[in-house]
Amino acid sequence: MFPEYEPAAILSVLRGTRGKSSKTLAASDAPGAPAGWCQLFTDGASRGNPGPAGAGALLLAADGAELQRISTYLGLCTNNAAEYKALIAGLKEALRQGCGRLSLCMDSELIVRQLEGRYKVRHEQLLPLYQEAKTLLARFDAWQVRHVPRTQNQTADALANAGIDQYQAGQPNI
Repeated sequence: MFPEYEPAAILSVLRGTRGKSSKTLAASDAPGAPAGWCQLFTDGASRGNPGPAGAGALLLAADGAELQRISTYLGLCTNNAAEYKALIAGLKEALRQGCGRLSLCMDSELIVRQLEGRYKVRHEQLLPLYQEAKTLLARFDAWQVRHVPRTQNQTADALANAGIDQYQAGQPNI
């Protein structure tokens, strides 16, 4: 059902124990944020395009301590809609946690370039999601977005896929 991940690895992500004893991000996942900035890793997954989709996010405090993990089932949507919905969920959590300055890390080049204003939002179904994300971003004192390789976004990816798997297994979101 989830061939690229071992079941034990999925469970460790859901439990928040992914191969470490404290709740700080593994060095291999963290490309680094400016000093004093919170860091948000987000990813959306869709099995089919559109298909069953999930959102995953990992929010870190300025010192690298884990603040929150998000893993949720989104229903049927496209991969790009799932990316935006994961971002929106993460932004809402970052605001709730009091993050003033936020460094976003995403492996979706399309979403990153749209947020930077380098690409236009061409699909009508993405426009309201883009607008909501920009409205939320305006509430931060400062923010930056960076495109990162998938290898630096593995936790958010696993959380997004776990959201789909949990739904399909009849389990609630985390």
